Amino acid sequence: MKGFARADGLPSADYEAVVLALSRLSNAVIANQAPGGALAAAIETGAVLLQAECGAAFVIDSTSNSIKLAACHGIDIPSSRSVLPGHAVVKQCAKSCAPVVIENLAVERRQGLSRLAKLGVASLVCVPVKAAEGCIGALMVMSREPRAFSASDVDVLSAVAGQAAFAAWKRTPPAELLNLGRDGSGPANAYNAELIELANRKIQELAILNKISEAVISTLDLPELLKLALEQSLIAVGANVGSIMLLDDLVGKLTIKASKGLDRRVVESASLALGEGIAGWVAENGHPVLVHDAKNDARFRMHRYRDDITSAMSIPLKARGRVIGVLNASTTQVGRRYGPREVEFMSLIANQVAMGLDNARLYDKIERRSEELASLLQLSEAITSTLELKKVLSLLVTRFRAMAQVDACALLYFDADRGRFRCLDGQGLTGGTRKSRYYSLALPMAAQALEKGQPVLCDIAPGSECWTQVADEEGFSSAICVPLTASGRVVGAAALFSAAQRAFSRSELETMAALGALAGAAIRNAVVYQHQHEIARSLQFKLVPTVPLTASGLEIGHKFLPAREIGGDYYDVINVGDQRAGVVIGDITGNGVPAAIYTSMSKNVLRAYALDNDSPADVLTRLNRIACEEMQPDIFISLFYGVFNAEDRTFSYAAGGHEPPLLYRPDGSFDRLRADGLLVGVNPGFEFEEKRVRLDPGSVLVLFTDGVVDSANIRGKFGIDEMEEIVRSDALKPAQELADNIYIRLLELTGSGAQDDAALVVLKVM
Repeated sequence: MKGFARADGLPSADYEAVVLALSRLSNAVIANQAPGGALAAAIETGAVLLQAECGAAFVIDSTSNSIKLAACHGIDIPSSRSVLPGHAVVKQCAKSCAPVVIENLAVERRQGLSRLAKLGVASLVCVPVKAAEGCIGALMVMSREPRAFSASDVDVLSAVAGQAAFAAWKRTPPAELLNLGRDGSGPANAYNAELIELANRKIQELAILNKISEAVISTLDLPELLKLALEQSLIAVGANVGSIMLLDDLVGKLTIKASKGLDRRVVESASLALGEGIAGWVAENGHPVLVHDAKNDARFRMHRYRDDITSAMSIPLKARGRVIGVLNASTTQVGRRYGPREVEFMSLIANQVAMGLDNARLYDKIERRSEELASLLQLSEAITSTLELKKVLSLLVTRFRAMAQVDACALLYFDADRGRFRCLDGQGLTGGTRKSRYYSLALPMAAQALEKGQPVLCDIAPGSECWTQVADEEGFSSAICVPLTASGRVVGAAALFSAAQRAFSRSELETMAALGALAGAAIRNAVVYQHQHEIARSLQFKLVPTVPLTASGLEIGHKFLPAREIGGDYYDVINVGDQRAGVVIGDITGNGVPAAIYTSMSKNVLRAYALDNDSPADVLTRLNRIACEEMQPDIFISLFYGVFNAEDRTFSYAAGGHEPPLLYRPDGSFDRLRADGLLVGVNPGFEFEEKRVRLDPGSVLVLFTDGVVDSANIRGKFGIDEMEEIVRSDALKPAQELADNIYIRLLELTGSGAQDDAALVVLKVM
């Protein structure tokens, strides 16, 4: 459900939240709660309806002229002070018994308003809770963002305040009611009885509205919704005859979709043009009418009359600013006459019914189109099965010809940068298959499709806009050109030509337009992919690790298994000084070109910092600050960086959320090098932990990304246990052979279908 529309341009309130808030208010009033309870429900309802973050309700003691806080919603207002935050506004509202709106509290200096501003309030609207022509309280709705509350907002909050006032009236003891007359001085039993009757009537209307709301949101099945909506609407006003008529925009006619008390033949044959009859007048003018004698009312052109109907209402059903139908309610009860109150109440009902019907009609339209869309599904799957431009184009040309049953097809792509079309592919010409012929054939119609943004039909004849020399040579007599769209704009055109005269139905045109959207997206994606493919190949060449076989006191082996052509894993070995070698391994979220770009940036920035700093923790801290500033918010890096000092064979390291490397010692034991640290790019102020470990000759250190231990398919999963087994058995072999053996075992389990990049570096201490 879309919710209640707002006149001030703000987004609509959540429909379920509105219904829930109204229900709570209704229950508070019906349950005969104390005024404080009703005020609490009222301020919550007011805040929801006005889409404001918070609100407060106040009680005004007329005897002592004091103001007390009754309830808060979404804000904690301290009530211990002698002067409440917002005191001046409530006092002004009570004194004038009129609404008060403040758009900017920051410039207000009145009593208590600065305290509200300190609580984060930017704007407010306050309305009185009036009883017996006096003010017994106030409702204040507040926004934390500067806001100009509209007259509609004030009216809505005043209506909610009225409900709270009714609750107060219902609980006022008879002895006190005697002192609440019209002039405040005499008996008022009759007047208060009238007020209580009005309150009960309002409560009943609110309950009916809630019930209709529940019915409206209970189904999206259009026939069922029409039946439920009409049934509840007629019950609401005590009508025994009625109907819901919906407007067909294509023919401009109203037809009955649900009815009660009408002859079946009338229901089946009724069809009113705009302006015809009562319902036609309402649909044309968009205003409700109350009729007691339709036969003699000059506004209506009537063909049929029912003399037994004593009173009738016709209410427009409006959705998204336009009339979609008419709700009719009539009574044959002798002496019964509807009045303005019933029309107003029925209009409220019609608003809710119209929203439900609009959504149900949209849902029904979608269902009716499902069969047509199903026929496009196979084509969609075929188009999206590849990103290779040549395959996409060949598939589209073939499908367009088959679906439209034409003799030839030309696909043109619009180059927005150069402002001109270029031919991508074509099929069906007999006098030559050069792209230039397809381009000449299709260009006139493609230009029209680009300008109009919709399919263009044309009979080909000398002098017509779509006539070309190629069309004449091929003997084409009719054509259709479908714009190819992507992301809401035309990116190309598919021009289809037939030697026979062709007439396309509206359904065919809609299907072709849908195919144009699919084709446009497919071509656009293929073009972008081709461009990215070229970038990826360039980046791949630059990011291929150039790791030496040896470094100071180390023998080095490494392997890389990308899940795609290019990914986010990388590793590097850096000569950071005499007898010191830095080694880094990292994994950037995602893959493809974006991951490669950030991988390249991280690699180069870390290298620069590593050459200037011996501390791995300091290097990661500085890299983290740069990453937080430069990378997209959804991009993070897991990193492990360490420095091996060949002089004392110590290994200093720091980690940023990365898999702890596996350490094998000459005595046959294993350990994991763990260090506390967040992913790089999360918190710019984070400081990484640094640790140090001694690596004796014969020690083996395996650094790897999570793609190594998380890779799995139906054959099994490669884990730490498998890695330890290989390292233990091959510890005496060269580092590269050890890396190769781990890689081979990984491929045996995962095959070529790795789901994530997998990288590993093996360091063997000499």
